[in-house]
Amino acid sequence: MLRIRAIASHVPDTTPFQAVQAREKNIGYGHLLYKSAVFSMPRGKGRIDAEETLRLLPTASIELPVAPPVQSGADLALEAVALLREQIPAETLAQVSHIVVTNAALNQRINESVAGRIQHALGLPKALPFAIGQAGTAGVFNALSMIEALVSLGGKVLLVASDKWLYPFFRAWGDLVVYGDSAAAILLDGDGEAGAGWGSIRASAVHYGAAIDNPWGLTPAALAERLH
Repeated sequence: MLRIRAIASHVPDTTPFQAVQAREKNIGYGHLLYKSAVFSMPRGKGRIDAEETLRLLPTASIELPVAPPVQSGADLALEAVALLREQIPAETLAQVSHIVVTNAALNQRINESVAGRIQHALGLPKALPFAIGQAGTAGVFNALSMIEALVSLGGKVLLVASDKWLYPFFRAWGDLVVYGDSAAAILLDGDGEAGAGWGSIRASAVHYGAAIDNPWGLTPAALAERLH
């Protein structure tokens, strides 16, 4: 079991969104123009065609939290961390042994270490920073299993999840799911530690098996039916 000692989030203002792919194009994603980067793009391509846009477009008008162009995924993470920092004493922060960052989207400053930037901002040179990426939207679930092992050895872990979606990645998948921009920070330690905290959480994993063997080949409605 993990004990939540503090939790904070940062969510940008919402804006109307009626599309499939994220609108903002950023020079930080310039590496995607190389043929060798094709594996990094959604299904190996950039702009989707009109037929696929129609198939994946949400049927209702929606508003999503969308970060401004000047704000990167790392910036969102630091906003959440700053809010969490206000909740905990300096001596508690100094006990953090690991900083774990998870994300589904690529940070627009591709060569930047988000975990390292958080470590520097907090002034924690002895904390071990690392990221869990390339796990789709399962990054937090994967991180919790690892964090549970770390706190069992006496660690105190800062978990930060942050995403900002840029073109050509998808913000919408029909009426099944939409992705906004935001970040959250959680301070976790062992359930046996003194103090009430916010509550407990058990590390977990999600497995859908054959239901999502080929999600690209299904309509959002058909995929939703399989997942029920």
